[in-house]
Amino acid sequence: MKKLLIVLVIIAGVVFGGLKFNANKVEEKYNEALNLIKANGMEVKNSVFEGGLLKSHANYDVVLSKNYINELVSLGEEYGAPEDLAIKIDMNISHGFDSLLGKFEVAGDAEFLNDPYKNFIKEIFDTTRPIKFHADGASGGDKKFVFELVGVQKEQDGNKLNLAKSFLNFDINGEKKITGATFVNDFIDFASKQGVAIKIKNIDYDVKYETPIEPKMISKALVNSAYKFELGGIDVISGAEALQIGKIASDSKLTVLSDTLTQDDTSTIEKIKYGKYEFKDFLIKTKFSNLDKGAFEDIINAKGEPEAQLAAIMQALDKFIKRAPKLTFDNLNFKNAAGKSYVSNFEISIDPDGIDTQNLLENIPTAINFSGKIELDTTPGGFVFGSGEEKEGIDAMLVNGGLFIENGGKYVTIFKYNKRTQDLIFNENLSLKSLLQ
Repeated sequence: MKKLLIVLVIIAGVVFGGLKFNANKVEEKYNEALNLIKANGMEVKNSVFEGGLLKSHANYDVVLSKNYINELVSLGEEYGAPEDLAIKIDMNISHGFDSLLGKFEVAGDAEFLNDPYKNFIKEIFDTTRPIKFHADGASGGDKKFVFELVGVQKEQDGNKLNLAKSFLNFDINGEKKITGATFVNDFIDFASKQGVAIKIKNIDYDVKYETPIEPKMISKALVNSAYKFELGGIDVISGAEALQIGKIASDSKLTVLSDTLTQDDTSTIEKIKYGKYEFKDFLIKTKFSNLDKGAFEDIINAKGEPEAQLAAIMQALDKFIKRAPKLTFDNLNFKNAAGKSYVSNFEISIDPDGIDTQNLLENIPTAINFSGKIELDTTPGGFVFGSGEEKEGIDAMLVNGGLFIENGGKYVTIFKYNKRTQDLIFNENLSLKSLLQ
């Protein structure tokens, strides 16, 4: 899916450049658009323009070099694009009476012309023209672009895949920069010959950029932005076992300062059910702070062989830790099937002082700060199992053992990680290590 999205973004960049039209001078603007594509490092071939009174037709080939693609998606030469990519853009341009107001409407498709891309696309979609696009807006003003990826119905070696049409939409301002994007897919169904079935429905992802970005920077840009994500549900069936995850919704905000990032998230999950266990009404509020901007940029731009990329990632991790990042869960709350509540909050941070960067991962346990609180409406065993021997066993260990303390009808535990002993201490005096012995 990631490769397909990258291809969509590449084609989006091609079409964005090719759709700079003015109702009164369509051909002139068309040629200006081709020059803009060339100025951005791509080659244009076989351009044909057929003008009309109310509608014009145009097509052209765009060639993206291997180096251009590798730079776009931050891949090294050995692990990047194997060949140059050639795409034919074919479009109809409507410029009727609305053109008096500077408006336009464009519809067309994109065809992959050369291997190995052509064979790869045809093997998946049974066509070399899997993408249609539509655009409307005002010349020199805001525009909306809609890219439609055809659905997939494949069966091979006993495995079946049914993928609905996908839509990738972009909002573009008058400066040809992206102000927002959405991705929508109604369903993904997969069934394996081993009897595993996975169904995902109603995927909806939306992002708004406070600072508009260049199309070619969509996979790299770190700017102030707001994200929304919704998922209708996930069902996984394997033989007699079944996992059900209800509707998921998430709102996120990324704040970018000169050298740090902060992200705030609020997520809800309708339910999670596995076998006889069911939990519902999840509310998760988190905040990531003190995230090193340079570390993320280094990871995004890492190139070359796996060893070189790993070295770049480890250097970025060093930067990341030295910034003293923090993850705060203001809420991690949910209920069991009977409506009993689990309420918690906790905080994780890293203290970089004294960490030996030569043995970074080995020394992280001595630098972690971790503390929090959990409160239950009932005993831990009752919350998970309801009743029976399993409940009694859990309660004997966690309640009778002093990890959870009854307080006004609630069962509460407060915990803190001890870096010196690398042990989790509950209620200021109970060691997790001793509890497990």
